[in-house]
Amino acid sequence: MSVRSAPFWWVVCDGCQGRIDYGEFSALVDAEQAVDIAEESEWTTHGQTHHCPDCPPLCPECGDAHTCPECAETAREDAANDAEDARREGRE
Repeated sequence: MSVRSAPFWWVVCDGCQGRIDYGEFSALVDAEQAVDIAEESEWTTHGQTHHCPDCPPLCPECGDAHTCPECAETAREDAANDAEDARREGRE
């Protein structure tokens, strides 16, 4: 789990193990607030998994890195379809 208590709460990146910077605070008294601030700081959350902006984005389908085998093909197909749609719109 990436939200930890001792007895305060902070968010740790599940990708690089980096810890979010809460400015003048090293941790917060509320777990939900710790996650909310991380998400406002461009961290991504999927279930109990958190990733900082420096790590690869999470797959919106499975929550793994975007290179997950199950979703990579779908992502390529979606990108190809988007490119085809854009090409068609340019002709019309």
